[in-house]
Amino acid sequence: MIILDDKAGRQIASERGLRIIGLLGIVKDAAQFGLLDLRVTFERLQEAGFWVAPSLLERLLWQQ
Repeated sequence: MIILDDKAGRQIASERGLRIIGLLGIVKDAAQFGLLDLRVTFERLQEAGFWVAPSLLERLLWQQ
């Protein structure tokens, strides 16, 4: 497994058959284990300059 958020890096890892997960996947998994509040964490990430499509955030929050 490899942790990547870089698009080019994800492509190369995928071509090599590696399982990939990004920051949002890690945060979502941590929330499922009750380690953090997903909505609060997303808000803090955005305040720090992390950009993600609003539709993706809503989908992740809805799956929670």
